Amino acid sequence: MKRRVPSFVFKIVAVQTVSVAVLSLAAYFVCGAACAVSLILGGLCYIVPTTAAASLMKWSASRPTTAGAAFIGSSGIKTVLSAILLVLCFAFYPELQVWRNFFAFLIGLLAASHLVFLIFLKVYRYGG
Repeated sequence: MKRRVPSFVFKIVAVQTVSVAVLSLAAYFVCGAACAVSLILGGLCYIVPTTAAASLMKWSASRPTTAGAAFIGSSGIKTVLSAILLVLCFAFYPELQVWRNFFAFLIGLLAASHLVFLIFLKVYRYGG
């Protein structure tokens, strides 16, 4: 029996990507290009590690003996890759030192990371 969990995770990544794109478009019109880029970078700091972790989980779905290790490894990948991407963003994009751009970065990061919780809350609590 094939597991459907990895495809569900990739759907969540798609929803996260679309939400960050919509928010960055709004940020572009409200605050300018630097805020939009900051918001995109913040979202990518969570979306890229999630995609890598989902790919590892998809790879391990057909190998039941490695599923547990892949789950733990995917959590480690998400944590380490997120930290690396955060440091790289601040190192190579100095505009993040402006409070408005940092706030946009934080909104992008939180939108991508917490959107999953809002989806689960709606689906499992309210049945949507």
